[in-house]
Amino acid sequence: MAHQWSGWPGCYCQKCGAEHALENALALNWVDIDEDGQSIWKSEDHQELVNQCDNNCSADMTEEEFKEVQRKCKELSNKIGMGESLE
Repeated sequence: MAHQWSGWPGCYCQKCGAEHALENALALNWVDIDEDGQSIWKSEDHQELVNQCDNNCSADMTEEEFKEVQRKCKELSNKIGMGESLE
């Protein structure tokens, strides 16, 4: 169920058209990389939202599987205070 990413910057999945959530997370300061190369996330919920988006390609999923991923993403978005932008 992996995305097929185009190149950076402006990365998108060539199968489903999704934007690369990690690239957006970097731009929104949800994640930073320390001097040792370790990711420092704003919160575990931010990290999980990015993981849900980047690790699930709708082109490879059933409708039911995709709806479950959407539900999880909506729940996480609401928790971090950005749920309105997904309406």
